[in-house]
Parts: sequence; C-alpha cells; structure tokens
Amino acid sequence: MTVGPEEDQEEVAKVMARYNLASIPVVDHGGQLIGCVTFDDVSDVVEAENTEDILRFGGVSANTAQPV
Repeated sequence: MTVGPEEDQEEVAKVMARYNLASIPVVDHGGQLIGCVTFDDVSDVVEAENTEDILRFGGVSANTAQPV
C-alpha cells in the first residue's frame, strides 16, 4: 500500500485503519518514495477533525472560537 502526496489526510487515515498499518509510504507519480505518514501523524489529523466537529456541533467556529 502507498499513497500519493495529493491524497486527502482523512483518506490516508482510512487506508491505514483498514489495513492496520503503523505507517504508509508516500510516493510520487513515478513511484519514487518522497515520504512516510505514521500513525502519530494520523492521530493528530483525527484529533483535529474531531475537535473541529465538536466545535461545529456547538455552533462555534474552529478558527475564531466564536459563536457562528
């Protein structure tokens, strides 16, 4: 399994969860390794998304922490 640099963060998290991966290589269109996404990277993204969702449900903007 690999992902491209343009892949959405949430989609990368889904792939890693589906295949129970601790990390996944990021490759360019030619198949060259350009990086790696780790479980820690994904957990940061998931945490940020959850916080954003909680704020949205509470009627607060995530950028300003002000009611919307």
